[in-house]
Amino acid sequence: MFVILFDIDGTMLCLKKKIAKDIFLQVLRDTFSIEIDKDIYVDFAGRTDYGIVLSIFNQLGLQSNLLDSKIDDVYRAIHHYFVQELSDEHIAPCQGVLNLLSLLHNDKRFALGVITGNFELNARLKLNLLGIDNYFQFGAYGDNQINRLKLPIIAINNAHKIYPSLIPDNCLIIGDTHLDIESAHHNNIKSLAVATGGMSVSDLTQFQPSLAFEDFSDYNQVYKMILKLFNLE
Repeated sequence: MFVILFDIDGTMLCLKKKIAKDIFLQVLRDTFSIEIDKDIYVDFAGRTDYGIVLSIFNQLGLQSNLLDSKIDDVYRAIHHYFVQELSDEHIAPCQGVLNLLSLLHNDKRFALGVITGNFELNARLKLNLLGIDNYFQFGAYGDNQINRLKLPIIAINNAHKIYPSLIPDNCLIIGDTHLDIESAHHNNIKSLAVATGGMSVSDLTQFQPSLAFEDFSDYNQVYKMILKLFNLE
């Protein structure tokens, strides 16, 4: 069995309108009764949600134990806003990804999982809105992890529960940022980079992914290259 771990934002789901920063800041203002400037720097690309919220706290000089005491409330409130705000007006599947997922899902040599910085409740919301939640049997999420490098081993351990004979050499991470590639390298896993997020192919290839594509518009070719990567031609 070969495992493919898909990132969500920028890889499978493309946002037409940026809403996450406003939601995160408003929830933190409401939950902790604090003032936060709307222009505070927040980097979402490839980060875990826990790491994002913690970075805001650090900039404000607040202690992490205050955040940890209410992190479940924070996630529930963020999810509530996303349920209200996310719609076809704001999101779309990235080009070709639905066709690629269908090919991989129908090839019984592959098992699909998610590897995402989203906390699990929000990740499942996004997958459901795209109509692809049934493709994924396991995953790793950003609920309480600062370091994305740790997510692959969590996902693999969860996959092991379903496929006990799985070995890391039979895994592939698909993502749109250098952090996805770095997490694959750190765990000796193959990686496929796609430039449907904020980075170009030339930027991504500097981090030496196993494969790199502009997008998945030629999904048949992407599928064939994944087969070749695993010597499944």
